[in-house]
Amino acid sequence: MNTSLEGLLTDEQIIELGRIQLGLIKIREAIGRINSLANESGFSLRTVPDFHLGMMGNDISQLMFSHELAEKRLAAAAFDAVERLVA
Repeated sequence: MNTSLEGLLTDEQIIELGRIQLGLIKIREAIGRINSLANESGFSLRTVPDFHLGMMGNDISQLMFSHELAEKRLAAAAFDAVERLVA
C-alpha cells in the first residue's frame, strides 16, 4: 500500500483554500449583480465573464479531493499497521 503523503494539505492551507472559495463566491455574486445592471440599463454593454472563477473553483475542488484521498490512504495505512501489531 502507498503511504505517501502526496496531496496532504496543512491546516493553514485548508483554511486559506476555504477563504479563497468564499472570495470566489462573493466575486461571482458581484459579477452577477453587475451583469444584471448592465442588462437592465438598456445600453449595449458586454457582460463580465466568470469563466475563470469557475476554473479556479474547480482547481480548489481537485486540491481538496486529493487531500481527502491522502487522508484516507494515511488512515488505511495506520489501520493496517495496528492490525499487524495486534496479530
